[in-house]
Amino acid sequence: MRNNFSSRVQMAIQFSREEAVRLGHDYIGTEHILLGLIRDGDGLAIEILCHLSVDLDKIKRAVEDAVKSTSEPTTIATIPFTKRAEKILKMSYAEAEACKADIIGTEHLLLALVKEKNGVAAQVLRSFGVRYEAIREEIENILHQNPSKKETSQQGLRLAFRRHFFGWGNKAKQAPIFVRDNAGAASARYGWTQQAADMSGSNEFLRPTVAEIKLGAIADNIKRICQRVQPAEVMAIVKADAYGHGAIPAALTAISAGASQLGVALLEEGLELRRAQIAAPILVFGGLFENQIDSFIANRLQFTLYDLRLAQTVSQRAQALGRTAQVHVKIDTGMGRVGLLPNEAVEAILAMAKLPSLELVGLYTHFASGDSRDKSYANQQLEQFKSIIQQLTNYDLRFKYLHAANSGAILDLPQSYFNLVRPGVMMYGYYPSDETSESIPLEPAMSLRTQIIFVKRVPAETFISYGQTFQTRQATTIATLPIGYTDGISRRLSNNFEVLVRGRRCSLVGRVCMDQIMIDLGDMQNVQTGEEVVLLGKQGDEEISIYEWCRRLETIPYEVTCGISRRVARVYV
Repeated sequence: MRNNFSSRVQMAIQFSREEAVRLGHDYIGTEHILLGLIRDGDGLAIEILCHLSVDLDKIKRAVEDAVKSTSEPTTIATIPFTKRAEKILKMSYAEAEACKADIIGTEHLLLALVKEKNGVAAQVLRSFGVRYEAIREEIENILHQNPSKKETSQQGLRLAFRRHFFGWGNKAKQAPIFVRDNAGAASARYGWTQQAADMSGSNEFLRPTVAEIKLGAIADNIKRICQRVQPAEVMAIVKADAYGHGAIPAALTAISAGASQLGVALLEEGLELRRAQIAAPILVFGGLFENQIDSFIANRLQFTLYDLRLAQTVSQRAQALGRTAQVHVKIDTGMGRVGLLPNEAVEAILAMAKLPSLELVGLYTHFASGDSRDKSYANQQLEQFKSIIQQLTNYDLRFKYLHAANSGAILDLPQSYFNLVRPGVMMYGYYPSDETSESIPLEPAMSLRTQIIFVKRVPAETFISYGQTFQTRQATTIATLPIGYTDGISRRLSNNFEVLVRGRRCSLVGRVCMDQIMIDLGDMQNVQTGEEVVLLGKQGDEEISIYEWCRRLETIPYEVTCGISRRVARVYV
């Protein structure tokens, strides 16, 4: 099923899961989708119902009266859609096509809910006089009267996309992020359908230095992780712009593939996801400053707490705002960053549990050497964490989520899964170190490509680049590539790297420049400007793997992908 839903529809669908939990149902039906739309309280569907003078509160009560509550399901992530609800999602695509829209909006979801005659949602809506023809007429009227509402038109979609990525015209805020024209199926499946022209008018003028991101690879990696750790849930880690892969498309893909929540390092990273109308729970790992508390609460971001005084301040602000702050408490079992020390943890957490307007959602720790071959230190940390859990249990204090497993632990420490795991680098297709097992097959999501911008034949004893660090030994062909250290090609790779041209390895020669590098083509014949060069990924039978980068740079995959700068366009395929 094609699933190019708008972010507003994705939020309504996420809310439908939460509505199913609230009602204690072990399925998601049409009634929950309708409740999700109402709970969101925004979007064209709600505007249409208001124009039709429909009382949303009455519809909500009518839906709840039409269904019965049962026992609460185990986790949100495991609740399936009914066949009728799946039919609604498919029908909404047909309605979007009928409206000549290029993305599914809440209005198309509402049309499908009414058109499907036998669902609870359809029965309730019709009982309030809501008819399919009336909704279609309202859609046309609203779009005709207010062109700014045309978020489903190509022009409106482009404007919305520019607003989000460029901050109302400030084009310095984000790298170009777009989808290849020939990647429609993959991008549509994961809700990421915008084109390069949406940002710059045309992609034909962009520098052909791009990081290609396979959303399907991210999805497949998440699915394999979910399968390995079940029944534990998966928190997809999308901090640092999803390790350089693009936080919003990676988050949408991960949620679509089975992750139930997201993790970031900074408040601003959480805000970026909320601005994209991603409704999933988001935990901010990196701590906070007091002046950030209101933003956390207003945007439903979950706090990491590690200090009783800070917890008291959060509680006071939540009370003042009339809201409940959701928090995860972190225990420092041996990482040495933020977290309560084990000898003070129990007393502090018991005090936190008594604070008003504070919901203790989770308890977690982080392994310092989960990706090491020797797991003795990780096991010590795990035992300390288990001891604290048991002491709190003795006081009858339990958390909804207990979590410790990062990528290395997911691969090699199944005893650390508890009921939530936190895959980071592995969801993008990379093993965290060469000391972990490869017990879960992973597919790399990123490749780095450019094109030759200039080719020249040079004689022997020609110096190449700054500092005369390379001199040709014989006549050879040198090609210049439009990529340099500003883009993430470290100067440490000077005279110490290879790229792929026509499926053959060619050496990087001379020092890496800010914007360009040079490669030695040797005896390769008739090489032309515009030919593809691969710096990370496959070409023909050859591959430049991320682990080759790591060996040459004496680093880890995390640093490599995070180091590909925002000046390099991300292309989603």
